Order: sequence, then structure tokens, then C-alpha cells
Amino acid sequence: INTLPYTSTWNNPIECMCSLFIRPLVCPEIPGVWPEKRLEMRFFVPGGCVSNLDFVESIFGNGGDPHLPENNAALDPEHWTGTTGCVVLAPHLRTLRKKDLGLPHMSEATDAQKATANIYGFAEEEHAGGALAFKTYSLGVRFDPKSSYISSNYRFSEAVKLLGDS
Repeated sequence: INTLPYTSTWNNPIECMCSLFIRPLVCPEIPGVWPEKRLEMRFFVPGGCVSNLDFVESIFGNGGDPHLPENNAALDPEHWTGTTGCVVLAPHLRTLRKKDLGLPHMSEATDAQKATANIYGFAEEEHAGGALAFKTYSLGVRFDPKSSYISSNYRFSEAVKLLGDS
């Protein structure tokens, strides 16, 4: 599963893991209100699953080399949501037992291991983060703007100018 498909017919095919770094747009810029915000996500897959990365990249683009300063979200907090994620696609590990991976039996685990490792039988960790929530309003099917919802600093002419003929 780690064989890079392009090299599968070579005498010595290349076996590797591949990664993709993306910085998808989460909040578009609203001029004069807030700048665009992006999260960052890193994907790791076996070489044989590299087409999965191609699919993700076709949707979200490529965030560039994560080791370069210009791609480091922490150096640009104004445009970063503060959210970082990691996705590891590892179907080749599905037959391994937890003890094969060096995880202790629950009765032998330290408190630190219990707090940081998934050693609870068949449980899976789906996510390990929080949620960033913003106040919203239900506008229903009919909207009657009130000053508490929309700032009076905006004019219809500005929206037309911003949107153009779209």
C-alpha cells in the first residue's frame, strides 16, 4: 500500500508516505470589517493512496511547503483562525493490534499514557479539538433589518460597487 503508483512497474518501486498541506479559506474578507481567515491542515497518506491527496488538493488548493516562513500560519495570526488539523490515512495499520504499536494494556498504562493515547479497546478518536463559535441570527424567510443586526455605516451603493454586475 506504500508503493507510489507511478513507480509500481519499476524494478525497485518506491515505497513512501506522502503529505499535503492546505490552508483553506474559512472566513472571506469583508473590507473594513475583518480580514480573510484560513485554517491549516496537513494530510498524510501511504504512497498508494496519493490520489486521495490529489482529490483534496483539487478542492482546497495547496498550502505550499509548511516549513517555509511564508506558509507558517502562526507568523500571520491576523489571517489564521488558530485552527490546525492533521489527517492520517493509514489503512495498512488496520490489522495491527494496539500492543503491536507499543501501546500498553489499560492495566499497565501510566496516567500520562491514559490521558494521551487511545488505549481503550476499539474506541477511535474522531477529533481532538474545540469549536470556534460566532453569534448568529436566524433571518427566517423574511428579513427586516434592524440596527442591532446591521451597522448603519454600510450603504446599498457600496454593496453594488463591491459586487459589480454579478
